[in-house]
Amino acid sequence: MMQIVGQSSSYPQYLLDYSNLAGLMLGLALSIALWKKFKFGTEFLDAALGLLVVSLPFAVISYFWNISGHVTFTAAPVTYLVLLDRRLLLLYAIPVVMVFNRPYVGAHTPLQAISGFILGTVLMFYSIKIIRERRKTGQ
Repeated sequence: MMQIVGQSSSYPQYLLDYSNLAGLMLGLALSIALWKKFKFGTEFLDAALGLLVVSLPFAVISYFWNISGHVTFTAAPVTYLVLLDRRLLLLYAIPVVMVFNRPYVGAHTPLQAISGFILGTVLMFYSIKIIRERRKTGQ
């Protein structure tokens, strides 16, 4: 989008976020279609659904406030991987470093970066928890 309309300080950040989310949604839709065709494990589908759950509130928030998508969409998959195997806990170093990095490079305020971490972590955690509980009860 920026190549088409050019880079400008008046160009709203949420439009760039939305174009990124559109790419993510397309990738998730194709991935889910492949999952159904090739019958991959439930881990794959859970991760895709978790990312969808994280994406919706992110889209709403980013319209009003420049929350960090880099941190959000790094914290979410790391949370999922840690839920799969606690030995991967050290992977949290990646989004934690990004929480400090995004304000340092001037892309976000500390609050925007921390909020992205919280959004990605909490929503992924609870969406996977709900998915697993529903699977156990057969819903």
